[in-house]
Amino acid sequence: FAPGEIYHCYNRGVDKRTVFEDQQDYIYFLKMMRHFNTSKVLGKLRLQESQKPVNPPVTLLSYCILPNHYHILLRCNDVEGGVSKYLQRIGGGYTMYFNQKYKRSGSLFQGKFKSKLVDSDLYLRHILAYVRYNNIVHDIYDSKLFRTGLNTNDDLVRGLSSNFDDEHMKEIVEIIKELRRSRKDLEL
Repeated sequence: FAPGEIYHCYNRGVDKRTVFEDQQDYIYFLKMMRHFNTSKVLGKLRLQESQKPVNPPVTLLSYCILPNHYHILLRCNDVEGGVSKYLQRIGGGYTMYFNQKYKRSGSLFQGKFKSKLVDSDLYLRHILAYVRYNNIVHDIYDSKLFRTGLNTNDDLVRGLSSNFDDEHMKEIVEIIKELRRSRKDLEL
């Protein structure tokens, strides 16, 4: 992972299982996304909540969290191994939380997270829309079943997202749905 570059990172539940069962699960995952974005050594999440992030390894640009998977679009900051550490903390921490809460053991996610380098402006526009509207791609409209966010404090995201009116959004979603129908490897 190279500093300054943008990556689309994602993972899903093992065997495509549901990994976010209720509202509290989404809230906990979001807290982890926010509070684990630090380069310092971490303790428990409740202790981390009162700490200010130190040298954040990533800048979160957008995310969508659905019942059985998540997408995170992020920019790698100038921290060695930061993206991997950040996503490892989230995956491992959430798995521990989930397994304890639901009295289970073992892997929760389908292996290590996946990532793709965003290597062009056109791809950035498409992936930002894809992450932003992923719940619609999967025909999930009930806000209890997903969480989505966009970092409008980031100039690049603010500029690109200003182009996402309803007509563009519908067009983007239909293009993505058609692509998904033709490629089984994109199924989540």
